[in-house]
Amino acid sequence: MGLIVLYTPFMRTVIMVLTCHPFFQCSFGKCWEDITPDFAVSAYVTIVTLVMFGVGAPLFCAVALFRRYLYMRKSFRREEGID
Repeated sequence: MGLIVLYTPFMRTVIMVLTCHPFFQCSFGKCWEDITPDFAVSAYVTIVTLVMFGVGAPLFCAVALFRRYLYMRKSFRREEGID
């Protein structure tokens, strides 16, 4: 459940940093025009977060749902004697 709760805030922050949203311009200045070491590290960490949460979280949820589907299907088929 915690993964789903964190998904939206993490993805919003990642997109805001990578697109140089005005909220982060006070910290990094011109962002992509004049890349500072602080912004480079921040961009790298946000890209890693984007890959982990942007791809990993939906994939994890899909696999968990599929495994639950298989378990439920197996359980109900066993009760009916169709096994």
